[in-house]
Amino acid sequence: MEKRSTVKYSSEFVVDLTEKEPVRVLHVDDESGFLKAAKRCLEMQGAFQVDTVLSVEEAKAKLKEKTFDAVVADYVMPGKDGLEFLRELREKGNRIPFIVFTGKGREEVAIKALNLGADQYFNKIGDPETVYCELAHGIRRAVEGKRAEEALKDSEEKYRSIVELAPDAIMTLDPKGVITSCNTAATRRMGYSRDELVGKHFSEMDFLRAKDYPKHYKLFSSILRGKVPRPFEVTWHHKDGTPFHAEVHVTLMKKGGKTTGVQAIARDITERKKTEETLKE
Repeated sequence: MEKRSTVKYSSEFVVDLTEKEPVRVLHVDDESGFLKAAKRCLEMQGAFQVDTVLSVEEAKAKLKEKTFDAVVADYVMPGKDGLEFLRELREKGNRIPFIVFTGKGREEVAIKALNLGADQYFNKIGDPETVYCELAHGIRRAVEGKRAEEALKDSEEKYRSIVELAPDAIMTLDPKGVITSCNTAATRRMGYSRDELVGKHFSEMDFLRAKDYPKHYKLFSSILRGKVPRPFEVTWHHKDGTPFHAEVHVTLMKKGGKTTGVQAIARDITERKKTEETLKE
C-alpha cells in the first residue's frame, strides 16, 4: 500500500502574484485530506487555481466541463491509476501538460510515466515547502512550454495563410536549390502544379531558359554566402512558353543562426514593362 504523506502548512511559502493569468490545475488523488492540503499549499505558491477530484472517472468528467492548463495525478489509485489516465489522454490526442505526483518513488514508475508522455514526475514525500515549490515550478514550466508551442503553431498557421493568399508568387528553396514550397500565386503564374514544382531543382523547371542557368547559379551561390541583392528583374516563362517579367525580392532563411534556405517573392511586372516600352516609343 502506498505510504501517504502528511502535509503541514507553512507561513514561509513564497507567494508569487506576478503572473498575468492563473494556471488552472486539475489535481487527481484518492485521498481527500491530502487533496485539501495540497490545494492550499499549491495555491500559496502563486497564481494557481486548483480543482480536486478523487478518481480518474471524476477527472474525465471534469475535463469535459472546464478547461484546465495542467493535470496533476497520483499514480496508485483505486480503479484506473494515473498512468492509465495519462495513456487514455495521449491516445485521444490530448496534449495537456500532465504531472505525475506520487509517493511511489521507484525509478521504473518515473520512466514509464515519461515514456507515456508525462511532462514531469515528482515525489510528494518530503519537506512540504520543497515539494510544493518544485511542483509549482514544474507545472509552470510545462504550461509555459505548451503555451509557447501553441503560440508558435498559431503564428505558423497565420504565416501560411498570408503566404497562400498573397498575390505575388512566393517560393522557398533549400541550400541545394531544390524548391521546398510555393504558394497558389506561383503555380498560377508559372502554369505548374504544386507537385510539379516542389521537390524539383530550379534548373529542372522550364520557367528558366538554359542560357540563363549560369547567371542564376552564380546569383544563388552569392545569396547563400550572405550577399543578398536588391530587388532585381528577370524574365521567366509560363509552362506554355509565354514569357513574363518579374521583380524578385530574396531573403535568407535562418534557424539557430544557420542558413536553411532562400525565400523568393516574385511580382509580375509584365504590364509595367509594356507601359514603359510604350512610353519610350
